[in-house]
Amino acid sequence: AAKVKPGDIRDIMALPKPPEIIQRIMDCIDILFYAKLEKVNTDAEAKTYNGGELLKFITPSWDHSKKLMSGGSFCKEVLDFANVKKDDINEE
Repeated sequence: AAKVKPGDIRDIMALPKPPEIIQRIMDCIDILFYAKLEKVNTDAEAKTYNGGELLKFITPSWDHSKKLMSGGSFCKEVLDFANVKKDDINEE
């Protein structure tokens, strides 16, 4: 299995606008870590279609995600969450 290294995180942080999937994954991590999110608006740039219908997504919180990733212990915190705190996830 491939491992994410701190250098990989720095490379992603350097992107002015990373691929949408990376932004969505980081939104999920922001939620898990109770980090700040952008005000909920639909993102006009979402290009995902379902049966010909445009699906609306919330605007990514990329600036807030970069702040979360800039902490020197981001990789460790994600791994710790996966190993220790995953059972704390509730329906909220």
